[in-house]
Formats: sequence, C-alpha cells, structure tokens
Amino acid sequence: MPITEFQCPRCGSEVKMGLPRGAMVKSVTAAEQPAADEERRKARSLVCRNDHEFYVLFEW
Repeated sequence: MPITEFQCPRCGSEVKMGLPRGAMVKSVTAAEQPAADEERRKARSLVCRNDHEFYVLFEW
C-alpha cells in the first residue's frame, strides 16, 4: 500500500495516507463526505495537524 501525501484544503498542511495499489484519487474536499456510490469507490476521512477534517474519494 503506497503512501500518498495530501494537502488539507483549508490550511495546506500535509497529511499522509496509504492507498491501495493502482488507486485513482477522484476528489479531496473539506465539504461534506462524498458518497462512495460505486462498488470500487471509497471515501476516507482525514484530519490535519490543525484539526481540520477533510475527505479523500478514490477508486481502485
């Protein structure tokens, strides 16, 4: 599971997260959690060091 770095959409601080091999990131958002409406799509919640919650939507 490769580690990918994401930037918090609110403050720009970096957050690391493991993604399955071959995963494609669809969106990074601080709005409400996106719907993972397909079988191979998943949304994960992350929190940056400034306590901002945001979501990463990906599919594999």
